[in-house]
Amino acid sequence: MPLRGFCLIAYYSLMRPKNNRALTWEDLTIDPQGRTGRFKLDQHKNVNKGIEARGGLAAELVDYLLSIRPAHASGGVHRNPATGQAYVDIRKQWRRLITIASRLLGYSLNGKKADFFNFRHIGASHIAERARDARHLLAVVKMMGDTSVETVDRRYFNFDDETPGEVIDGWSVPQISLSDDARLRLVS
Repeated sequence: MPLRGFCLIAYYSLMRPKNNRALTWEDLTIDPQGRTGRFKLDQHKNVNKGIEARGGLAAELVDYLLSIRPAHASGGVHRNPATGQAYVDIRKQWRRLITIASRLLGYSLNGKKADFFNFRHIGASHIAERARDARHLLAVVKMMGDTSVETVDRRYFNFDDETPGEVIDGWSVPQISLSDDARLRLVS
């Protein structure tokens, strides 16, 4: 079972476990020379609400996918060799999966965090920390295929009480110079 691959996909694409297991080569666009790629899921939890789940692929994930991609890639990325179909249940390999995920993160996943679904949440929190503006945060929402920024904020970003202060620190009304005509129009 390609446990490392499941972990890389969950962390770098923020996919739900069901989408991760059912991921197909047709869902991916990969540029081997540029070590870049994108994904777009046609089937996911919120597709019936008009929500798209799509986003970029990190270079490490692209490298992994290129290393396992067959010559004429089609169908499932991770097929069960016994059935040729997508894996239905990865719970039998659970402890190994969590050990691999912990190694990838550099810290132990235990207790409540030792849930593979939370690995997606951890990835979302880490990428949200790197966001530089609202566009970046909205890209995280798109990648996750969630219905709203509020849902993603409440479940994944885990900002502490200090964050709002950091966001508004140094915020002020922009200083603009207006022409005499513009000032007169504003006053009247």
